[in-house]
Amino acid sequence: VMLHIPRRERLADPLNQRGIVDLCERYPSARIVLAHIGRAYFLKNIVGNLEALEGLPNLYFDLAMLNNWEVLEYLFQEVDAGKILYGTDIPMALAPGKSVEINDQYTYVTPVPWELSISDDHGNLIFTSFLYEEIRAIKKAVQRLGLGEDFIDALFFVNGMNLLRSVLQ
Repeated sequence: VMLHIPRRERLADPLNQRGIVDLCERYPSARIVLAHIGRAYFLKNIVGNLEALEGLPNLYFDLAMLNNWEVLEYLFQEVDAGKILYGTDIPMALAPGKSVEINDQYTYVTPVPWELSISDDHGNLIFTSFLYEEIRAIKKAVQRLGLGEDFIDALFFVNGMNLLRSVLQ
């Protein structure tokens, strides 16, 4: 199950946390994947909010559209590496832009206005894609933590294959 949790505070919302625990415990054979790390796009939203989800053997975390290296670094330190899945959110992730954290909030910065973004209407910035920024953030978090090739192989391939195999058994 790819789960996009609701509510304004996303992962930080205690009701969402209880709901995730309940879902995982009620359906232990289901594999629950929290899309976008529970939509924790900025550091304040993840710090201190993974503890309620510890010990759930059927819970996984997807990295799609996460390009905040601090969020990724925190996740990589706090969660079993085998529970982290690389994801892209293509085609959305191919758009030019980047997620940014401003004053404990997140928004997107894009070259043209979106409903959920601030934009560079002066054309001063050179943009890459959200996907490129996600890869850049993963690389920075991996380097800062000194994680090796085994972690990278698992993140980009092994973990996903293990999850698929577990469903097919």
